[in-house]
Amino acid sequence: MHSYFRAEILFNIIMRKIFLIGYNKCATRSICNFIGKANNINEDQIHHHRRGQIASHIFSDIHNNLPILSRYPRINNVIVFADLENTSSTNGGLPIMANEYFKEIYAQYSDAYYILNYREVDDWITSRYNHNASLGHRGYFRTWKKLYKISEKEILEMWKANYLNHIDNVRNFFDDESRNNQLLEFHINKDSHTKIIEFLDELDFPSNVKMNKIK
Repeated sequence: MHSYFRAEILFNIIMRKIFLIGYNKCATRSICNFIGKANNINEDQIHHHRRGQIASHIFSDIHNNLPILSRYPRINNVIVFADLENTSSTNGGLPIMANEYFKEIYAQYSDAYYILNYREVDDWITSRYNHNASLGHRGYFRTWKKLYKISEKEILEMWKANYLNHIDNVRNFFDDESRNNQLLEFHINKDSHTKIIEFLDELDFPSNVKMNKIK
């Protein structure tokens, strides 16, 4: 069966969306690949980064007072959204960290699953700093430095502050009794994949499913 039609059928079974609201370099790809191993979901329903398209849609919709992701291609068929940032395709604008709009996303998708994927902050900064380092002047970090026009030290300080504030903000928001069962905190170096299986209770994972090693 063609994957498009399979996705249409599966959507009738899985209605709740899944948002990974941690930052990039926190195993967003690995977690998406793991979720994709469930029997009742396929790769067409899992959208990871999409060259910043997801983040740009969220940002644009919020700032134009439109329903979030209402204009996103085939939104009814997409279940998983991850790596919600756009750094390189902002037409010269500042990077978009759409995961930070989790409250607005929740207001639109109050029945969704939310996963705060995270790691120790210094490990995250190192990984993010080295992202695409081999690309020289087009490297990830240099893009940030060019757009913000501040020093390397200031970029790293900003990253750390934003990262820690985001984790605190997510925890405070989902600490409310009405929504605390909708958030999974997943430390990518300490937690077992079984936490994801137990949390995403609408997904049908094979009994012997494993998560690939996270680097």
